[in-house]
Amino acid sequence: MGRYKMRKFALFAFLFSLLTIGTITFAVSGSNQRVEVVVVGATEHGPMQPTVKAIKDVAAKYGNKVKLTIYSFESEEGIKYMEAHTLTAHLNIVINGKYKYPVNDKVVTFQWFEGQQWTKKDLDAVINNILNTKKNK
Repeated sequence: MGRYKMRKFALFAFLFSLLTIGTITFAVSGSNQRVEVVVVGATEHGPMQPTVKAIKDVAAKYGNKVKLTIYSFESEEGIKYMEAHTLTAHLNIVINGKYKYPVNDKVVTFQWFEGQQWTKKDLDAVINNILNTKKNK
């Protein structure tokens, strides 16, 4: 191999190594891990405010690892979202596209008021489990 080809090969190998190490570091660091939580329903109604606050409190615990979006079912976006996901409850919490998750040997439905079908602990457990599952893959 000529001197020029050898240098070109060495440069290519070096750049490839940097790219590979950067990709592995990015994947391990978890900076791309995110849970999407969409709350849609009667989010602006007075009786729902403690439930909306409970969801915000849990989401805030995870910082930018949780993307929280809240739609009122009285808004155009909320109506479209509910129709697209065939949601009919007064309040729905959709986590990464689903509103039913296994928690402690039971299936929890994330709809209606906090404290009825689901609790803050349930929501926290689901988000934590999703983030840890992604981290360990």
